[in-house]
Amino acid sequence: MELLLALAFILILVATVAIIPSDGHGHTPEERSLQDWSDGVLPSRPFSQLMRW
Repeated sequence: MELLLALAFILILVATVAIIPSDGHGHTPEERSLQDWSDGVLPSRPFSQLMRW
């Protein structure tokens, strides 16, 4: 029984590791906005960059 559980765990672990590269995680290109935007109170840039004089 323990062997079956260990094999199932290893299979799930291998399947998870195998699907991550094919899913595209970590390969998303960064998209920059040309204009500043906001979503409610959240700006498109960090607050420290917005308050520069």
